Amino acid sequence: MSSKLRIAFIQSFLHWEEPEANRSLFDTLLPAPGTCDLVLLPEMFATGFSMNPELSRHSPDMVHWMQQRAVEGNYALAGSLPWHENNQCFNRFFCCTPNQQQFTYDKRHL
Repeated sequence: MSSKLRIAFIQSFLHWEEPEANRSLFDTLLPAPGTCDLVLLPEMFATGFSMNPELSRHSPDMVHWMQQRAVEGNYALAGSLPWHENNQCFNRFFCCTPNQQQFTYDKRHL
C-alpha cells in the first residue's frame, strides 16, 4: 500500500442545466479503476451554477451515480450539487467512498 495520496482533479466544460449530459460527459472523463484515491469533480458539476431549484430533483440520482462510480473505480468521488431540503436550496458537497460511505457539506456563503 502506498503512503501517497493520489488525487485526480477533473475540470471540464459543463452542459448548462443538463444533468444527464454532464453525467455522460464525466463517465468518459473519470480515471480508470485503481489509478487514484480521490477524484474531485467541478463545483455544481451536474448543472453549472444554475439557481433553478427544479434541477435539484436530479440530485439524488446524481448521488447514486457518484456512489456507483466510487465503488466501481475503487476511489472516493467528490463534487457539489444543487440540493433541496426543507424548502431551501443548497450547494451541497458530496464525497462518496468505495466502501459506500457518504460525507456532505453545505456551502455557507453562496
